[in-house]
Amino acid sequence: MSIFRHLFRITQESGGVICRGEPTCYEDSRPSLGREGRDLDQSVLINAESHLIAQFRKHSSERLSPNELLRTRSVWGTLVLMQHYGAPTRLLDWSFSPWVAAFFSCAGHLDSDGVVWIANTKGLRELANEIPPEVGSPGFSPLVGATDLNEWRRVMDLGDEWLTFIHPSRTTARCSAQQSLFTISNVIDLDHRAWIGLGLNDPSQKLALIIPARLKRDLMRLFHSMNLTSNALFPDLSGASQAMREKLLARISTNGPVDDWAL
Repeated sequence: MSIFRHLFRITQESGGVICRGEPTCYEDSRPSLGREGRDLDQSVLINAESHLIAQFRKHSSERLSPNELLRTRSVWGTLVLMQHYGAPTRLLDWSFSPWVAAFFSCAGHLDSDGVVWIANTKGLRELANEIPPEVGSPGFSPLVGATDLNEWRRVMDLGDEWLTFIHPSRTTARCSAQQSLFTISNVIDLDHRAWIGLGLNDPSQKLALIIPARLKRDLMRLFHSMNLTSNALFPDLSGASQAMREKLLARISTNGPVDDWAL
């Protein structure tokens, strides 16, 4: 299958890649806070972010595990957990693994073509000249350790429009399984995909790999045979439940006593 050949080639890409899988070709790739508040001014979104962070810290204190609770001491750690649990944030999910991204491109909208967005990390680092020094270099950033919301907002106000990528220094089980990292910008409603696409002038440093709808079920069967499932990528009860749904949608054999869906 040519898609698998592409994925193997991308895995061997010199300098590494970051990848994002989308189950349909969305109009843009904005973080959830920017997407849900796209009609709001930047100043309103910034205030909304501070409020959401404070509310998450307040209401999550009795619901998080001890290890997760420690992460809420930093603004970054709080945002990662908010992203993890589906709250609106300025973060956009990516993965170092093209296989994980390909899985997510197949895991929904089975009647629509999916897409895997791939960017060379070497090219992204070359764009870092536009990033204020206080933000740090791509991959690691002083932002990760910021505990005070005022300090967070001060750094976010620096410079003009910029974007960087950061991977968590302290990962959750889900982040580890998905080989996660996040892009983040000082402009909350920025279209991250468009910004990266415009910044990487060399066509060899970016790729949109289309996953045809007609192949999605076949690919999901192959991913399940590789143990690339929601059960593995979301190592909790929600992941196990989602994996059952995937079996139903992809018509994957359950090897039960009555099995009409044998491969």
